Amino acid sequence: MTQYRHPPKTRICFPFVGDSVGGSHISAALLIQNIDRQRFEPIVILHKDGPLRHFLTKESINHRFLNIPCFAGTTPKIVDIAASIARTTPTLYGFLRDNKIDIVHSNDLRMNLTWPFPTRLATARFVWHQRLVVSGSPLWKILCSASNHIVSISHTVRETLPASGHGRATIVPDPFAKYQSLPHEEAKAQLLHNLGIAPPASVIGFVGNMTHQKRPLMFVKAAHLLAQNQSKIIFVMVGDDRGGKLSDAQLLAKRLRIERNVFCIGHKYPIEPWLSAFDVLLAPAVLEGYGRAVIEALLCGTPVVASNSGGHQEIVTNNDRGYLAAPDDADAFATATQVLLNRESRVPEEERALLEQQHSSENHVKCIEAIYDTLIQR
Repeated sequence: MTQYRHPPKTRICFPFVGDSVGGSHISAALLIQNIDRQRFEPIVILHKDGPLRHFLTKESINHRFLNIPCFAGTTPKIVDIAASIARTTPTLYGFLRDNKIDIVHSNDLRMNLTWPFPTRLATARFVWHQRLVVSGSPLWKILCSASNHIVSISHTVRETLPASGHGRATIVPDPFAKYQSLPHEEAKAQLLHNLGIAPPASVIGFVGNMTHQKRPLMFVKAAHLLAQNQSKIIFVMVGDDRGGKLSDAQLLAKRLRIERNVFCIGHKYPIEPWLSAFDVLLAPAVLEGYGRAVIEALLCGTPVVASNSGGHQEIVTNNDRGYLAAPDDADAFATATQVLLNRESRVPEEERALLEQQHSSENHVKCIEAIYDTLIQR
């Protein structure tokens, strides 16, 4: 009697630096947690001990460490990138060969530049997952040629890819976990209590790393204009000081004499309880690949004022979800925010249900699994 043998699982390697936690890591974690374990075996690699290890441990995601001497992309110089690749390739090639890795799925710039050459050398497949708008650097053309497939999170990102990569690029929206958000008034009362603010008060939020691209200073400028019209209003800034702009934002708030209204509370996970508490989320960032915080806010029912730039244009269209404002225009942001505050409305349930369907983990996993299957068949 012939014994039926299951086909071998496809082994997927997910490499990360490990020194930060952001939207790409949260999205990748949802994929890893929900992938079909009957057909795929995810292997998560960290190169550094840091915040990501704590996040993965909390999410019950197994991971292992692989030490390498450097990362390509730490500096933008071609010579430095080539030298880093040369130094790390022997270690990575040996790991891929010894562990019989079929596909490497990379999710951030340093990994996207460090892993493709040893992956192709080991005859494995390389998936480049791009979440940011791509510049005109020749590096992207090199990365296109080194990738077997490209996953783009939005039309905005895909259109900025080199032409050579369009044929191998699939648009797959980022996934979002289902979250039963607290009623707005309950979440808001809890936030005000935690900050020591007596109700009632309007709460305007900002979520993002303190980088120039996220425009935290623009948020403070809009906050100053809004504070002139309302006596009971506070501004909550959530995010790591990864770009070094936190002190600049705090100094600007002090110069504008609204420092008592502005609360910088660092990174928060999960973010949903905070988003549910906001009356409005301001997203002044420019050239976003899509805008994870914008989607998260809308899923919590919080309307948004976002810059009319990049991927925001695919999410907000001046409707019940909120408004688009001219980039770097504090007056436009303040005016649109005041309209939403006066309206006192939340994102309608039907809009939230539509977004939840578009960004479900189930849809995301199915799309990525189909890409894996195609690569293995080739």
